[in-house]
Amino acid sequence: MTQINESILFFYNAESYIVTQNSLVMTPKETNTIKTTNAKNTKTKGKISKTNTKNGKNKEKVKKVEEDKKESPQIIVNEPFITEPMTKDFCLVLDIDETISHTMRLSFGNHFLLRPGVIHLIRKLYHFFEIDIFTAAIKRYADNIVNKLDPNDTYINYRFYRDHCIYEGTKSVKKLVRIGRDIEKIVFVDNIKYNAKYNMENLYHVSSWKDDVYDEEILKLQNVLIDIILEGN
Repeated sequence: MTQINESILFFYNAESYIVTQNSLVMTPKETNTIKTTNAKNTKTKGKISKTNTKNGKNKEKVKKVEEDKKESPQIIVNEPFITEPMTKDFCLVLDIDETISHTMRLSFGNHFLLRPGVIHLIRKLYHFFEIDIFTAAIKRYADNIVNKLDPNDTYINYRFYRDHCIYEGTKSVKKLVRIGRDIEKIVFVDNIKYNAKYNMENLYHVSSWKDDVYDEEILKLQNVLIDIILEGN
């Protein structure tokens, strides 16, 4: 059974961080509620209220996109992403959202959970695997999580963000050949199969994770990676 106490809860608001370790208290998702001031409102007023709500949500989405652009200026991407030679036997490429963590937006700020076992995984295998992060998220958001996962830059070697993805319509794809590593040495872990469209043979697909403290996907992944190490040697 995966160690439950490896699930770590982090709260963050702007640049201020409050860290609570070994927490099993799951904060419920923030829900949007519409309070009616008059129980006898007509159906027409109800439709207007729904329309205003949708418009408000659309404005929030537009505002969020604009904030993301300000917070995360475009990264200049050269290929391959990495020019230095690999010093480890293998390369482990990890997605973030719903793969190794889950983020929830709340009225008092955002918080994210780390999937059970992920800290143990990188600490145990970094001697054998170059460990890279490859996410479709913006840099600032991703760094908030990775900096808590590896605060001293001991285990994570490289980070790739939204600008490193290629896009097919609205869908992002992570083309592993662009990283600059021997494709046969890469294990790519993601909860979305489409992200590995061009490298399905490298994909280790995991279920999407939110807050299950008994989840054992990372433990299963660890066993597979250990087998790869043993076979490689």
